[in-house]
Amino acid sequence: VQFHAQLDPALPEWVMTDTKRLKEVLCHLLENAFKFTPSGQVHLSIRQDGRHMLFEVQDTGVGIPEAQQAFIFNRFEHADLQTHTRFGGTGLGLAICKGLVQLFEGDIGLQSQPGQGSRFWFRIPLHACEAPDTPLLRQPPAVASTRFSLLLVDDNPVNLKVAGLMCQQLWPDATLHSVNSGQACLQWLQTQAVDLVLMDLVMPEMDGLETTRAIRQSAAPLCHMAVIGLTASSHPQDHAACVQAGMNDVLLKPLDREQLHRSVQAQLLRRGVTHG
Repeated sequence: VQFHAQLDPALPEWVMTDTKRLKEVLCHLLENAFKFTPSGQVHLSIRQDGRHMLFEVQDTGVGIPEAQQAFIFNRFEHADLQTHTRFGGTGLGLAICKGLVQLFEGDIGLQSQPGQGSRFWFRIPLHACEAPDTPLLRQPPAVASTRFSLLLVDDNPVNLKVAGLMCQQLWPDATLHSVNSGQACLQWLQTQAVDLVLMDLVMPEMDGLETTRAIRQSAAPLCHMAVIGLTASSHPQDHAACVQAGMNDVLLKPLDREQLHRSVQAQLLRRGVTHG
């Protein structure tokens, strides 16, 4: 699946918004697009629409029958048994999106044709603002001279891209690798050496917990690998499960740059990764 993103150059450089809620809506829509697009394209566009920002996620996936479109934002269950059987699972992702967009005093909708794909969009008020002057609001500094290697493990290509871009900005001298499953992670680590692994928890077949346990049961030095878990769940039991599996730290998704910076830097310092 190919992913394309387009940002309207007419948008102001800085806007005032709730970034956490905005990321959550975008993540839900993009995850659904990739989940129901076995091949083809997913396209994200962000543009100015009068006094609003318009976000559009368009895919070439299975599409949604017209009869299901009227209530799909009320509770998202897969449109029919065939789709459910093929892709599995149910969720409330689109209902959550609708609720979050309403908190922005915005609106959300879709157009879809079965077999041709879907276009989900939402629109929220545009509040342009000046660049923040407070140092705490600026991006954390990059550890420019720290040389280390990092493996990203996530079955979602959007998450891989976002995490990869963050790491490149924070540590431009780092060597980044990525795989899309727990099994691929274990196979990769059998022949390659890295200093740290960023591990998603929810993956098909072999999840992040099982993969981390397998790493801890491996022979040295692999068993001592630094593993940082990535999860969308803030439940204490889920975080405890990560620690029990052998993860060194757990970060909440959507990723926050400052938290990622602190966590990775702490693991590097513990392992004596030096500036060079």
